[in-house]
Amino acid sequence: MRTELPNTRPHTSARPSLTPPSLRRLLVQL
Repeated sequence: MRTELPNTRPHTSARPSLTPPSLRRLLVQL
């Protein structure tokens, strides 16, 4: 999953506020 996250959102460091919600959504879907 860690490999797909950076690829899907390369601007994670640019928008740290949008990273937590996106990660939670991915985990919920899985």
